Amino acid sequence: MKTTLATLSLATLFLAACGDSTQNNAGNTEAPHDTIATAAPATPAADPMVGMKAGMTKMMADLKAMQPTSDPDHDFAATMRTHHQGAVEMMQAYLPGAGDAMLRGIAEKGIPKQQGEISELSTFLSRHQPGAQKSDYGKDAMQIVLDMMAMDAMPQSADKAFAAMMIPHHESAVHISQMYASQGKDETMKAMAKKIADEQQKEADVLKKWMQGHP
Repeated sequence: MKTTLATLSLATLFLAACGDSTQNNAGNTEAPHDTIATAAPATPAADPMVGMKAGMTKMMADLKAMQPTSDPDHDFAATMRTHHQGAVEMMQAYLPGAGDAMLRGIAEKGIPKQQGEISELSTFLSRHQPGAQKSDYGKDAMQIVLDMMAMDAMPQSADKAFAAMMIPHHESAVHISQMYASQGKDETMKAMAKKIADEQQKEADVLKKWMQGHP
């Protein structure tokens, strides 16, 4: 008899516990712990090498798609804007894998600087109507960049690849800026072209020296 009573008591306690659990769960909309999906792992950082190459490839494709107007002022601004945008994208892609402090500094300073010049070039293009000129500057400038940026292979480290890509990138900017100086008419654009040529040549020389010290 005692066993029966004990059994009944345990059963009663069990049912009461189940009832409390049912009531609690009715007001609890959270899924049981064993059915909650675990958070997806963080997306790994993009490969700097892939990103830099993609930025360069996009820049070259955008240049090929451009339609020169035969107005050197317009074509310089349009070409340099695309050229700068390519540099910004390559620098942004490089930073996550930057190992060299000096090269990192070049990229970190270069991004806002070139973005500022992109804004100036865009403002000029929005206000400037191409004149009826007959100049091959736009076509020639585009080809210079495409020829100088053609690379069969890249170094396998992010630092060396960044330097190896930015040297011809900067030097192509120098060439098309100097070429524009003898054909352009807009004084604002000519002043910008001189500034770009001077600054980009200095930075290209720094990058060349770095490459010589990192064979």
